[in-house]
Amino acid sequence: MSKIIGTKPNQVPTNANLGTMAYVEATPVVAFNVGLSSTFSNSGNGNPITWGNTDGPGRFVYGGCYSTSTGKFTAPTKGVYQFHLNILAQSMGNGDNMEVYIRMDSTIVAIGSRMTYEPGATGESGYMAGIVSTIIECEKGAEVFASWYRSGSSGVVHANPAWSYFCGAKVSLY
Repeated sequence: MSKIIGTKPNQVPTNANLGTMAYVEATPVVAFNVGLSSTFSNSGNGNPITWGNTDGPGRFVYGGCYSTSTGKFTAPTKGVYQFHLNILAQSMGNGDNMEVYIRMDSTIVAIGSRMTYEPGATGESGYMAGIVSTIIECEKGAEVFASWYRSGSSGVVHANPAWSYFCGAKVSLY
């Protein structure tokens, strides 16, 4: 929601026809799309994946809401947020298990891709995808992060940010 706040030239005009007559205060964008800077090993199902690629093609952090050091998004205000996690695991072996999670304040809010690697069925050449999305209500200060779990071989999350990424955005204005 916007509101008229004044007539100063450095404010955003509400309409080209009004010129400098009225300006609005824009609601800041809260969104991020981050990828990996290098492969990521097994985080354990409760530890965040630390996504360090925030400035490559298609990668961004608006609103200062995502920390590359903790791997966590912190909700700047109460609202409804949408999150999506996409990973490509590599070096998976026959019979390895994988799960991907989105967590809020360490509580699992979404689980995706709980499956076992079977060559030719769930993946090829040691690769297997894990995907999960959710829309959740967050209180101000809630921390949301992505994690994954695998058992078996030494599978890792592939570093290509087009395959492995975590993104989210605020979708409500309350």
